[in-house]
Amino acid sequence: MGAFDFPRIQGGDITGIIVEVGHGVTEELLSRRVLVDPAIYGCESENASPVGYLGSEADGGFAQYVSVDAIHAHDVQDSPLSDVQLACLPVAFAIAIGMLERANVRGGETVLVTGASGGVGPGC
Repeated sequence: MGAFDFPRIQGGDITGIIVEVGHGVTEELLSRRVLVDPAIYGCESENASPVGYLGSEADGGFAQYVSVDAIHAHDVQDSPLSDVQLACLPVAFAIAIGMLERANVRGGETVLVTGASGGVGPGC
């Protein structure tokens, strides 16, 4: 992807509560539970491909506080899922579903998972 600067705070799996908003962001977001899209896009097109990720090309969520553009914070206030369950969706789930789609897995087929070392371990 992009260039790496060190030190780097890892962590692309981010769910939390908005405690402060920046200039131009509505205060209605304060105290909202959100899931963060960890992708860094090269443009604002709806179909833009990621050019990097939080925790890789930019500091991520293994921190007390994380600052992201408001467009990356998706309201999950009413979700019945736990923070841990929600946080695994952008990275681990996206990689897992991508592998299944790439392999063209269909109903009735069997998939062998040889290791479950982490969200992205099997995808590398």
